[in-house]
Amino acid sequence: GSLPIELTFSPADTMDYIVKANFTTDWTNIPNVSVHIFGKGTIPVINTLDYEFEDTFVYQVRSENIELLTSEGNEDLSIQSASVIGGDAQSFNFDVSLFNNLTVAQGESFDLPVEFAPQRLGYHEVIIEIMHDANPDYEISPDTVVISGIGIADQNTGIEFTYSNDELFKCQTGNIDITLKNIQDSPIDITDFRLLSISENDVFEFISDLESLLPVKLEIGEEITINAFVIPVNDEIELTFEATLFDEIHTEYKISIPVGSLKNDITDISTFTTRIGSNFDLRIEGSFPAETNSISIRPELELHVSKYDFFMNTDNFVMEITDEEGNTQNLNMEQISSTIDKTIFVTEEEIQLGSATKFSTNFNFMALLSSNQESEISAVISSNNCFISDTSDFLIKFEEICNFNLRNVKLITNLPNINISPNPIVEKINLILDLPEKSDVEVNLIDQLGRSYELKSKSTILAGNHELELPIGGISSGAYYVSVTVGNFVYNTLIIVSK
Repeated sequence: GSLPIELTFSPADTMDYIVKANFTTDWTNIPNVSVHIFGKGTIPVINTLDYEFEDTFVYQVRSENIELLTSEGNEDLSIQSASVIGGDAQSFNFDVSLFNNLTVAQGESFDLPVEFAPQRLGYHEVIIEIMHDANPDYEISPDTVVISGIGIADQNTGIEFTYSNDELFKCQTGNIDITLKNIQDSPIDITDFRLLSISENDVFEFISDLESLLPVKLEIGEEITINAFVIPVNDEIELTFEATLFDEIHTEYKISIPVGSLKNDITDISTFTTRIGSNFDLRIEGSFPAETNSISIRPELELHVSKYDFFMNTDNFVMEITDEEGNTQNLNMEQISSTIDKTIFVTEEEIQLGSATKFSTNFNFMALLSSNQESEISAVISSNNCFISDTSDFLIKFEEICNFNLRNVKLITNLPNINISPNPIVEKINLILDLPEKSDVEVNLIDQLGRSYELKSKSTILAGNHELELPIGGISSGAYYVSVTVGNFVYNTLIIVSK
């Protein structure tokens, strides 16, 4: 027969155990029995291992098989499950279900395939909680591992910078479109974009709202366009931009764009004829560039006219401005310079140009006795540095003083002989008259603005030679005309007063 013995073995440690027992019986035929019972305590043991990836470019992928745990007990280790409990899970890719109902034999390890793809610069980590039975009585408890890595920026980041622009003109608003495209094989973060420098006096401003546009993640082949406008005043506009990638890479882009100039326009006038001693009107008109919009200018008109050939009768100089709707505005012009053959006028106020602004002004001249059969008046219209000046030449032809033919010759006789000295004049004019007959004589001095100063009032002088001294004490230095009227004959000559 047999004797069943029930035992319970609950080891407290992973060591060898022995139990000795002596059985005493009252059986005469069977002596006492000695029993040795051997046992070994077993328990699973888990050893978790943290892991740190090598530095990895942002948005690029680094793959590793990571040894996360080993079974170091004398019994197989059972893993119930695992889960992510913290950190930046978006930057790590792995299958946490591989831990479910996992058995790791004693002395073996468990490797988890993990991809590290940092989504930003800096330190990243993910914390995994592992539920296991490495405890007395196989109680389920948690343990954690940390997988970490640092995201760095690729200094050779592939951004393609291109731009397109309207045809640019001085003082005109023009658009520029700037495009940034990702041409590398992984995404790129553009965290900032700005203008670093611009050529002197040129104007630049972003149209796009950069605060809402940036930062932006550009996928492979993706691009963004930034809109801006410029108002250049130089022959070339130079711009330097800076793009910031991943908050730490700063890349500069320099561009130079040629700038054209629009041209003012003076309407050409055909040649016309006038008589010596007659007055005539010269109308100068034209337009400012049609593409102009909301630009303030101060028009300048330059007249090239010989004061030996023409006398300007105009007292008030006015430029009429007409806008695209037909509204007119009269601007007074100030004479800022005058020489023997050139006079420069400029408007006293600036004007705001529209898309179609025209101008016109009138001058009245008297043709003087000249040895030339024709003379030229040139007009130049300018408007600061924005527009190209335009010039128009007006050819004035003089009619012959005497008309004759072989059958009927009309001679002009009995003309007075007039001589003025010295020239330049300091204090007085010496006027020498040789009169063929008794005549009424009047002498006036006329300045460049057409103002007249009486030097001798009209009086009757007998025939013969006469010398008159005419003081000019109150006259300032400059160019003047002396107009001597003898009866119906008028003699004009240019003098210089130098004091």
